[in-house]
Amino acid sequence: MATSTLTLFCLISGESTASAFSVKVDRSATVDDLKDAIKSKQAPAFDDITANNLVLWRATISADEEGIITLDSLDDKTKLGNPRTHLSKLFPKTPDDNTYIVVERPKATSTPHTLELEAKMEELLMELEDLRGGKSIVVLNVVVRPNRSECFSWTTDTETTSIKELERAIYDEYPDREDGEAVLAIIHARGTPQHEGGGTEHPSNDTRFRNIIRQYSKTNTRTLTVALETPTKKYSDFTLKEVNSLYEISNMETPTMSDLPPFTGISTEPLDSDLHKESLRRLLDELDSRIRAIPSDTANEAICSAYVCSFLTQAILIFNGELTLAPERPLRGRHGHGKVDYAIEALAKDGSRHILGVTEVKHEDYRKGLAQNLVQLESSLTVRKRKRSSDDNGDEEREEDSSVPLRAYGIVTDTINWYFVECTIDQSQESGDRPKFRISKLKDIINYDKDTWRVEAESVLGQIVWLMRKMYSEIPGRELQLKKQKFTTSGESSPPTGKMQRV
Repeated sequence: MATSTLTLFCLISGESTASAFSVKVDRSATVDDLKDAIKSKQAPAFDDITANNLVLWRATISADEEGIITLDSLDDKTKLGNPRTHLSKLFPKTPDDNTYIVVERPKATSTPHTLELEAKMEELLMELEDLRGGKSIVVLNVVVRPNRSECFSWTTDTETTSIKELERAIYDEYPDREDGEAVLAIIHARGTPQHEGGGTEHPSNDTRFRNIIRQYSKTNTRTLTVALETPTKKYSDFTLKEVNSLYEISNMETPTMSDLPPFTGISTEPLDSDLHKESLRRLLDELDSRIRAIPSDTANEAICSAYVCSFLTQAILIFNGELTLAPERPLRGRHGHGKVDYAIEALAKDGSRHILGVTEVKHEDYRKGLAQNLVQLESSLTVRKRKRSSDDNGDEEREEDSSVPLRAYGIVTDTINWYFVECTIDQSQESGDRPKFRISKLKDIINYDKDTWRVEAESVLGQIVWLMRKMYSEIPGRELQLKKQKFTTSGESSPPTGKMQRV
């Protein structure tokens, strides 16, 4: 039986889990009461903040996470928006060790007049520092969060430093982080000059940025912690109408499934070999057990996901380790971020992984699931939008050299109805890096409550294997793209193409 008191561990956005603090509230309390308790616990740092201006998020954070936590780095989070909601409804059971309340401070608002005064104040502070004979050259240890625990040394001049200069230094050190749309955030630790309570700041201009660096230099603060935040939406927030407009898929403002370009030529791979037959046998056994154990009227997205996992697993096994399945795989692209239900991957020669396919499980609302899947597939092909050549000074950028058409394949399903998706990016065409999509619903519908379900499941498995064969055929193109990127960066000519043995 749950106790009448609820203990919640809270964390200020922009701080590490080591700075988490607990708040005890009654289970009958509301979200508004929780804000009051947090404000009280954080006195005096929160004395100038009105409690109802705090924004609270329920988030899952791994116990192994030791770095700075920012809202942008969290995929599994839910906003506690309604102040009248009772905590007993949000937490019917005692929260586990990975559940946190992440506290977002209210953003300071400035009028045009105050912005002008702040700019003048920044300039006066810089002039005053000059009169005092302050040194303009500073060496800082830069830590890039959320996924970097190491640091690199950065030497800059406080008189001329700029946001772009720091971004360029980060990209030179970590080329994989380069993103033309990223926004620099400075994460102040507690006790930092002018930021005693810590927190995250997005410097609005170079004048403000220079003053921050000068303050760090003046107080002998040698570690500068930053994050590169990409202003993208969660995949689950996209609608088909938005995605249609984003990628110009059809000329309909609010398209239906029939308005989308069809994925023609879908075939079924015969399950004739011993390996195919063994995968089919295991699939039918697993499905039979689930059908007998779980009533059909209790189906939800979690149950659907278990069914889908059986199909994908048995199809993957036919490829003898050349393809792997990655459930709940985090993915971030140019337009969206979040965890995909299932990613089909292949190990690259450089140790990374090619994402060849993405499966979205949707118990209801196929249009929503399809919208998510389209953005996920585009993300899998455009993890980095731009890169800098090795011999430029950063002032000019060029698109990645990729004359090889790249494809990724998607599945959207509730385990009864199945949709296949093809996403193609061909930069040799006029469309450039804008993806082209083809979508079709399979003719087979699996009726698990009828005697025909085994035949229907066999047909669907054969079509999934056919689709994975298409994914597998993409590996040489992905490897060629990696080689072209490496050779282009080093200034050498492109390598010859190669062939891959068919499984």
